[in-house]
Amino acid sequence: MNNLPSGWQRTTMGRLGRYQDGRAFASREWGMTGRPIIRIQNLTGSGTGFNYYDGAVEDRHVVRPGDVLVSWAATLGVFVWDGPEGVLNQHIYKVDSHIDGRFHRYLIESKLAEMRSQAHGSGIVHITKGRFDAIPVALPPRDEQQRIARALEGQLDRVDAGRAAIGRATQLSRRLRSAAVDGVLASRTGWASGTARYPMITLNALAAGGLFTDGDWVESKDQDPAGSIRLTQLADVGTGAFRDRSDRWLNADQARRLNVTLLEAGDLLIARMAHPIARCCLVPETVGRAATVVDVSVVRLARRDVDPRYVMWALNSSSFRRSALAASSGTTRRRISRRNLGLLEIPVPPREVQEDVVDDIEQYLSAADAIDRSSVLAEGKASRLRHALLQAALSGRLEGARAGE
Repeated sequence: MNNLPSGWQRTTMGRLGRYQDGRAFASREWGMTGRPIIRIQNLTGSGTGFNYYDGAVEDRHVVRPGDVLVSWAATLGVFVWDGPEGVLNQHIYKVDSHIDGRFHRYLIESKLAEMRSQAHGSGIVHITKGRFDAIPVALPPRDEQQRIARALEGQLDRVDAGRAAIGRATQLSRRLRSAAVDGVLASRTGWASGTARYPMITLNALAAGGLFTDGDWVESKDQDPAGSIRLTQLADVGTGAFRDRSDRWLNADQARRLNVTLLEAGDLLIARMAHPIARCCLVPETVGRAATVVDVSVVRLARRDVDPRYVMWALNSSSFRRSALAASSGTTRRRISRRNLGLLEIPVPPREVQEDVVDDIEQYLSAADAIDRSSVLAEGKASRLRHALLQAALSGRLEGARAGE
């Protein structure tokens, strides 16, 4: 706000237009016909479906394509509506600009970081109308506003094209991950195509001579935050990866009293409930002394002709998950019993084929990891570049946006 270019003035966000909040639609007003109710999730893409309202509303609550909307609760953001005509839900402002509309939109976006720093509230953060209106801004003459908006559109179009490429790379990574396990198993064993070339063996048979048990029933009263034995949870069991999310503990006396099963590195952990059912990971070396909960099954293989990593990926395949889901029960929360889990089969080729399967899958996943790392770095750079462009333009320093250029 210091050293503004000639003709620029200091003002506040509230002086630049009217910001009209949406209507509080009660759930009983939702319907299947009428105009869509535009909620924050419809702006952010976190929810694609609409509720509808078939009734009269004031024009200030009607949203038409091209309207600028500002979400001020839960998610703070500025959006240009490109959907059908709809009605505006609460916690979103519709912007009626007194200045150039495109410039106004970029000005609001440039202040998002400041808006977030002023946000308050527990649970759902929000910024009050008074604080929003009081945000200080620098305003150039109208012809300069239009020049800045045109220059920004050209620059930001290139940034957005780069971000679209990042999005495509992320989609490629997801497809690579989802295809890796099933594709490799189909290629190496024929299983995913329904014609496995090797013997199908139950999980019970694979675990013979080793260990196949459920985790332990440990109640809250049995736990000790100062304990030295970790109690792993369902949330720790990922698809081929130990997620390391829980922070629950037992002390040694409690563990002995409950006679818990202590995990060993290389044990298979199989989630008997929560989507996706039967997801599986290996216990890592880094977990230390640990047990697990009753809704997680533990398999410790004794057979030297079976690679635990191969079993883990076979259990994470679509074929095994379909079988596990079919063998599960429950309405709201599906669960598979250890008895039914033990009856499910996977193909078991010779050890060298198992190792080839594991190597191939890990190569695909390594490639997906590399794409994800590059995408995260690129997205960070794109976000910083967008922010820098907005800051430069809205302080009169963007090349090509100054008067006469």
